[in-house]
Amino acid sequence: MRQRLVGRFFAASLVVLVALLITPGTAAAEEGLYKARTGPYSVDIVDREWNDGARNRAVPARLFIPRAPAGQTFPVVAFSHGLWANRASYGYFARHLASHGYVVILPQHIGSDGGAILCLTCDLGLATDWLLENPVRGGLIELPLKKLLQSSIEDPDNLVNRPLDISFAIDQIATDPALSRVADAGRVGVAGHSFGAHTAMASGGMRVDLPESRGGPAQSFRDPRVGATFAMSAQGPGTMGISDGAWSDFGTPAMFLTGTHDYGPAAGPWRRTPFDQIRGFDRFLLTLKGAGHATFARKSDMATSTDERPSGETGLGFPNPLRDRADLIKSMGVAFFDTYLKQDPSSRAWLNEYFANPHPDAVGESRSD
Repeated sequence: MRQRLVGRFFAASLVVLVALLITPGTAAAEEGLYKARTGPYSVDIVDREWNDGARNRAVPARLFIPRAPAGQTFPVVAFSHGLWANRASYGYFARHLASHGYVVILPQHIGSDGGAILCLTCDLGLATDWLLENPVRGGLIELPLKKLLQSSIEDPDNLVNRPLDISFAIDQIATDPALSRVADAGRVGVAGHSFGAHTAMASGGMRVDLPESRGGPAQSFRDPRVGATFAMSAQGPGTMGISDGAWSDFGTPAMFLTGTHDYGPAAGPWRRTPFDQIRGFDRFLLTLKGAGHATFARKSDMATSTDERPSGETGLGFPNPLRDRADLIKSMGVAFFDTYLKQDPSSRAWLNEYFANPHPDAVGESRSD
């Protein structure tokens, strides 16, 4: 134990030194980006314990609300968290959007949230922190984790309830007192990461194959109130009820973010499939060089942490070498929603210029066919 503590202290000291050496690069990374710095609005954070009576389902949520004079309203972004995360996750992205004039709603998806991983750790007699901080290799740990992950993302209840949670959250704009005074129900977007990307795409019009008992193939969860879809680490066909052509009826402009190390169950350009198959709407694909699946989240997102560390830090507080990607991710989110929810010509001009030019840290593609 003593050796472990000494080792961690040494590692932490070394990482802090490295962080100090690379800090100037963070400011440089903001240059040329769109609204990468915190916006003009202070942000209030409100937790809700909603219940959907029609489904007899709890829908906890965290709201990020810009503080503004009475009478001012803002567009809404409903954000869907990844597997084993919760409403406290992705605060770096939600707070940034809110600071630039968006009401952000983060519903917690019961059944694929942090409670699922806690159930596994209880069965194994392990502490959640230990499970998430140690390499998962072989034997007792690897098999249950893979089994739980696969069963969670293929569970028809999760595939159905997640987009319904998003629609229910949008419903609350009219009735929740914290939302009804500031949220504009006529300007709504969705966003998400990993399993949350699947949820966001379903809300935007991606069809999902389900067992006959749950409606059968090609089920639509399209919410017509959704006007823009922002998906990080989106899935391609062959998993989670997605078939080739699932995006044939997709109904919104979309932006997809992935990374060269954002691996999935299929090799090659699997994560770009939604971008390639959507037709009739503007769409963007940004591939971050060197970025992996967790670049868009945090290690602590996989558990039940309520902190709001930047996306580029691990659950131990050690800086990630890709920390400056958070600025690019936040910038893309604001630029995309400014363009399609606020109809801002300056954001559209920035997107057009960014995606028309080469960049050392990312490859951008856009289509409008």
